[in-house]
Amino acid sequence: MEFRLVDAKINDQQKLSKKSSLHPVDSLRVRFWYQGIKRATKLSTAYQIECYFEPLDEVTDGRTLFRIMWIRYEHGRHVPQAKLVELVEAKCPGTAVDLYHPLWKTLKLDCYVPKEVESLFGLLEPQVKGVVYERPKNGFFSAVRLKFKATQIPYLLKIGNMDALAALLLYWQEATSNGNHSDACFIAKKIYSILLNLGWSFLQRDLDGEIFRLFKDKVFEKTD
Repeated sequence: MEFRLVDAKINDQQKLSKKSSLHPVDSLRVRFWYQGIKRATKLSTAYQIECYFEPLDEVTDGRTLFRIMWIRYEHGRHVPQAKLVELVEAKCPGTAVDLYHPLWKTLKLDCYVPKEVESLFGLLEPQVKGVVYERPKNGFFSAVRLKFKATQIPYLLKIGNMDALAALLLYWQEATSNGNHSDACFIAKKIYSILLNLGWSFLQRDLDGEIFRLFKDKVFEKTD
């Protein structure tokens, strides 16, 4: 049995070494989610986290069964199912948004699709919506989304979170699609500013370099 367990570990490690078929952004958001959970639980390994959230019903003969699924999350090779995300969220509130944040869908946009862009604007938090939509009347936000104006920038920079970053990225996508080079360059500089502000939180998850490279490929190299 000991031999079979070792053999199983070798096979599983070989599976993990294979290149992930996930979109790079999906791989990144899974690792972002995992690292947030790791910080919240103060557990150090994928095995410990898996046992914490998904304990075995029984262990026979005193043997510890080898477990692999959370290693896949650690390496961004598998997107967790909604049921597991909800289970984790119940114990670590706020982690679900790490996985489902609209920034990730925004980063996956390959081209400007008006309907999809408007949908993503609608997913942003209320504080950011207060900047990108007309002023609320009777406590409700107007359905009219504002076109980009430089006067919005100080408010988005002050908010300075991932929602503000997503809003700027959407505005950049729109400006680029419309051939508005001046606005695209201006927005790209402000995206860089927010990335710097968020750099420490990305560094804490050991993902700062990868996130900056992603924006470099997505935005900065496409903005002269």
